[in-house]
Amino acid sequence: MNIKQASAFYYFDCIASEALPDVAMQSLLDGLESESLILLASETDKVMSTVGPLFELCLKELGLNDRTKEQHSIEAAKYYAAIFLSGEMDAETLGFKVGGVSNYESAPEILKEIYMNAVWHDECATEYGYSPGFMETRNECIKRITELAKLLCA
Repeated sequence: MNIKQASAFYYFDCIASEALPDVAMQSLLDGLESESLILLASETDKVMSTVGPLFELCLKELGLNDRTKEQHSIEAAKYYAAIFLSGEMDAETLGFKVGGVSNYESAPEILKEIYMNAVWHDECATEYGYSPGFMETRNECIKRITELAKLLCA
């Protein structure tokens, strides 16, 4: 996970405090320079009350503290989409994870569409049984989620 992705998950309160020093270390290894990154990477007290403020300082020093909610949503969705495209996550799970970071009115349309396709995939089988073309619907949803994930990661 890179620092932009970690920033997105931090924004949505979806990252463990223990991950932040690792992200800082990886950022240093990737060539980013920041005094706060060095402090965070070497922090041994990995509770959020300690590492959270250091991480926020890192974001400020790197100019990543003024990103919008939409930018954070896209970054988190790209992270999930890459996992999906690598075969480590199924389409429906991708859709619901993207829904978790785009559940607000001004969310980017591509993220809303990924989420809605996951919902359709999940709900095409009803409590009354399966509709005649439910597998076709499910396959179309998977196809569309895959297309959108590739577009997102392009």
